Amino acid sequence: MRRNIIVFFLLMYSVTALGSKLDKGFEALNMFNYFEAKKIFEKSLKKKTAGASYGLCKVYDAEKSPFFNVDTAFKFILICDSAFSVASDKERSKLELLGIDSASILYEKKFLATFFFAKATDINTLVAYESFIQNHPNAAELPEAIKLRNHAAYLLALNSNSIDGWINFLDNYPNSNDFLSAKKELQILEYNVMTQKGDAESFRLFVAKYPNNPYVNDAQEMLYQMYTQDKKLESYEKFISENPSNKNVEKAWIQVYKIRINKFSPPQIYEFMIDYPDFPKKKLLRDDLTLSITPIYPAQKENLWGFVDTTGNWMIKPQFSWASQFHEGKAIVGFMGKSVFIDKHGALIFKHLFDDAENFNELLAIVEVEDLYGVINFLGDTIIPIVYEELGDFSEGLIYAGNEDGYGYYNTNGDLIIPFQYSNAFDFIGGYAIVKSDSGYGVINDSGRVVIPLRYEAVLPDSNFCIVKNNGDFGILTYTGDTLVSFVYDVIGGFSNNRAIAAKGNRFQYINKTGEIAFTEEFGFNDLSLNYSAFSGGYAKVIVKEKVGIINREGTRVYPAIFTDIGEYGSELTAINKGGLWGYSNADVKLIIPYQYKFAKAFNYGFAVVENDTSQALINGDNEIIIPFDYDRITQLDSTLLLVEKNNLFGILTYANDTVLEVKYESIEWLSKEVLMIRTSGSMALYDIAGKKFIYKEDDN
Repeated sequence: MRRNIIVFFLLMYSVTALGSKLDKGFEALNMFNYFEAKKIFEKSLKKKTAGASYGLCKVYDAEKSPFFNVDTAFKFILICDSAFSVASDKERSKLELLGIDSASILYEKKFLATFFFAKATDINTLVAYESFIQNHPNAAELPEAIKLRNHAAYLLALNSNSIDGWINFLDNYPNSNDFLSAKKELQILEYNVMTQKGDAESFRLFVAKYPNNPYVNDAQEMLYQMYTQDKKLESYEKFISENPSNKNVEKAWIQVYKIRINKFSPPQIYEFMIDYPDFPKKKLLRDDLTLSITPIYPAQKENLWGFVDTTGNWMIKPQFSWASQFHEGKAIVGFMGKSVFIDKHGALIFKHLFDDAENFNELLAIVEVEDLYGVINFLGDTIIPIVYEELGDFSEGLIYAGNEDGYGYYNTNGDLIIPFQYSNAFDFIGGYAIVKSDSGYGVINDSGRVVIPLRYEAVLPDSNFCIVKNNGDFGILTYTGDTLVSFVYDVIGGFSNNRAIAAKGNRFQYINKTGEIAFTEEFGFNDLSLNYSAFSGGYAKVIVKEKVGIINREGTRVYPAIFTDIGEYGSELTAINKGGLWGYSNADVKLIIPYQYKFAKAFNYGFAVVENDTSQALINGDNEIIIPFDYDRITQLDSTLLLVEKNNLFGILTYANDTVLEVKYESIEWLSKEVLMIRTSGSMALYDIAGKKFIYKEDDN
């Protein structure tokens, strides 16, 4: 383009007869005589300002010129532009003959701007770009310069990283490509600055001051976590009270609700309604109250299990591979080949999938994953890691756990109370537990202190002492380490009714809990004696000269040892055997029901089950047959109902021999005091005993 302009000038000078100094200056310029041209233009600058300054611009903007200087060239083109803008039409006509007009002046500005843009990019500062933009508004590089200027401003703000700096950038450079990044940096900085103390108050102030900052959600979440990390009821309550506008308030309310109705019982829900009138989910309360007082039972349909109410309506539709009953508002069901917990709405309570699980008991449940055990609480939190090969049951607030590291004890909060240091461990009873080390068995208390040294062959705990085996002999030690009974016995059984069997050789006596002989009489001892002759209900069966009698706690004969066998002692009638047949006698050992039965059970509710050679029957105290010998087995369920079995099929009768359920079912089991689960021919049913009707029959659905 520049070469074309020079050609234009040569043509102009060849067709004009101008003899002015400016003509001579441009002629010298076209001949690349920069010295002469500069001299002529400088002398003409005062009188011919527009043309001379234009010529000087050309002297200084030519890269081959010894005077090449873009700053000076730009100075003269600005002088030219200013002079041209006020020139008369006559003067402008003369200038146009020299090729000087608005277009050529603009071209020179744009041409020189290229040099200044390159310089600005070399300097690469906000000031350099601002100067270029201000001085070269018509430059072709102006959009790029603005873009670079904006980014330079962004980098300055990023380097200072101050709230005021970012605000200044956003106010002054709203069209910057970095605007969104700057806005995000400002929001992050506002969040970090306001919350740098890390306390709840700083997060609350941030939320109040910058409600539109996207990190308000993070701040609200942090507040929720800070308040409720211990997951205690009072922490959720405090969070709700002090942060009413927080997005997590509803979540906190739900946690309060879960904690307070942890067993999903009607009294808990009633109390919650009274204690928390501001609870936002009123419909949930009403629905849950209704659900909590509605008994529901597992039921099967086409190999899937759900739950029905007492009218047979599906409360939870069949969708599980199996189902158990509800305990503390939760039931274990089979789902995707795993065991999961659901609530009475049928919703999964926890996300966990277990290989197996036990029902909740006092808000805790033992669970199994890949043959390892642990404990979760009613919120689904794992309070004892699922890493143990063996786990006991909670007893007196403690549970033992064992793996390759040994055995230790956790409390109900999941705190390790007694370290893993034993090779075996047992449940706590009366504040004490048996433990074992390589050196033997001993006893610890609930704080882990050893009260009976770990050096014995066997230990059987009682309330205030232990039955201990040492070097093959048995004795009794107190938990203070005193010897209550010397190690002189071959066997000492467990205490019942303040009596225990203490045997030596083939004879035994009874001792009391003070270690004294309860009474002087001795009895023959064999492998069955510990169970057969143990006290129960204040009485014990003893064998004297191969005959059986009954004694009381003082050793007095209640029944003389004249019988072949005796059943459980009863204050009215007791089953007795002579010569292989059973009858019943009263407390005066008077035969009331003759010896006529092959076997006789104890009287309950005024009736007893007896056997002949082939079947069982039910008799009353007058030996009247109430239920005939038609059944293989009769079981007294309670004071009104009998479970009867014949040919491996079951039914239910009353004591009046009225049929409640025909003897045609493969199994009958209690689901509750009111409802039975019945199976036959591969299907199941639920039966309401009080209403004497079926609640649900799979065959009918």
